[in-house]
Amino acid sequence: MLNEINYGTLYRKKKSWVERNIPQHKKDPDFIYPEGESFRQMQLRSVGFLKSLAAKRQGKSILVVVHAGVIRGVVSWFLGLPYSENLKRRITHRYIGVFSFEGEACVGYDELGTLSGFVKDQVTTIPVERSMLSGSV
Repeated sequence: MLNEINYGTLYRKKKSWVERNIPQHKKDPDFIYPEGESFRQMQLRSVGFLKSLAAKRQGKSILVVVHAGVIRGVVSWFLGLPYSENLKRRITHRYIGVFSFEGEACVGYDELGTLSGFVKDQVTTIPVERSMLSGSV
C-alpha cells in the first residue's frame, strides 16, 4: 500500500512535540514509532507495491498520488540513495516523478513540474537511466 508512515500513538502529536521528544524522528529510518512503523518499513511496503503494480500493468501509464514521505522512500530506493540522508528532502506539492519500469525493475526516473530536493540539492541529476539505478535489480 502507498499510505504515508504510520506514526502509531504519535499520530495526533504536533510535529514540534515529536521533534523535541523523539530524537530519532526523521533521522533513523529504522526507528519504529510506538504502535506504528518505521520509515524503512513504509519504504519497503511502498516499493513492493509499486513493483507489483508495474509488473501487473506492463506497458501502461499509471498515475499514483502519494504524500512526500512515500516519494522520499521510493526515490531513495530506486536511485540507491542513503535513506537516512533523505528523510527530510524537500518535495513540493507541484512535484511530478516519472518512474519507468520493465517488469518489476525500475529502469528510468525523471521529474516534471517543480523539481524535488533530490535534484535541487544536486543529490541526483535527471533523467536517470537503468545503468545508474542500483535499487532496480
